[in-house]
Amino acid sequence: MDKSKGLVGNKMPVNYVAEMMMDRIAASSVYKGKDYTNSSPMEYYNREKDFIVIHPETRALLVHLLTVLSEQGEEALFAEIRVLLKKGDY
Repeated sequence: MDKSKGLVGNKMPVNYVAEMMMDRIAASSVYKGKDYTNSSPMEYYNREKDFIVIHPETRALLVHLLTVLSEQGEEALFAEIRVLLKKGDY
């Protein structure tokens, strides 16, 4: 690793990315309560993204999944995650 870049993230296994998505949905739902929408996890990510240490490929997948949730809903997100888990990589 090139330590001159400082702290860097490692690519996460797809099952951990799926778990991270579920954690974001659950936390957003709890914190927002009745004001929760499928866009809430993306809104939170957008506020905090500059402070998250994450591998570029993992970040791209996270943004993709948050976008699916925001634009298409939970059923589409869960279908996408099932495909990724069966594939085993991204």
